[in-house]
Amino acid sequence: MLPYALAILFFLVGCTTQVPDRHFTSRSLHFLPAEIQVHASAQQVVFEVFSDPGIGKAAVRNFSESWPPQVIIRLHLDNLEGFTATIGESTFHRQELDISHVKTRQQSYFDIYLPTEPLSNIEEIVFSWIDYYR
Repeated sequence: MLPYALAILFFLVGCTTQVPDRHFTSRSLHFLPAEIQVHASAQQVVFEVFSDPGIGKAAVRNFSESWPPQVIIRLHLDNLEGFTATIGESTFHRQELDISHVKTRQQSYFDIYLPTEPLSNIEEIVFSWIDYYR
């Protein structure tokens, strides 16, 4: 009886486990720490960056065949004086990107919408930020 129960259990676990179709990783490249969380779906990926020092650099990588239609970097900062994203051979500065600032009583963050055309054959995006120039 026990072997049948184990077989049924393994079958059910195998049927309910879903492997995501997009795989992303992130890493901080700056000596000051930053936490990066990845929230991915078929329609978008959001790289949520928590940077207490307010300055940093990070890289995000896509291990699937393509990027979702929308790629957003969400920087949890009070201010954003500088931002640069390098996608392949192209570099985009703050003034060239679509950026929205959301500020509530509980939080303040900037959503940076990256252009999707340069992402077609690119695996990695490198970006840096600064809240206030020192």
